Amino acid sequence: MRARLVRARNVLQHGVARYVDEVDLSGLRGDERTRAEAMRARLVRLGRETGDVGFSLEG
Repeated sequence: MRARLVRARNVLQHGVARYVDEVDLSGLRGDERTRAEAMRARLVRLGRETGDVGFSLEG
């Protein structure tokens, strides 16, 4: 579980969870769009499941 929280913090500390669901993927096509949509869905889910993760430089 600890590794999951560290990964979440490393990704979400940059505020991605606040805007990733609003990113316009309409310029992508085919497999690239499918992959981007799946990545976005995982980031949104990760943000919901972990909540506030803090910052990696905090003690």
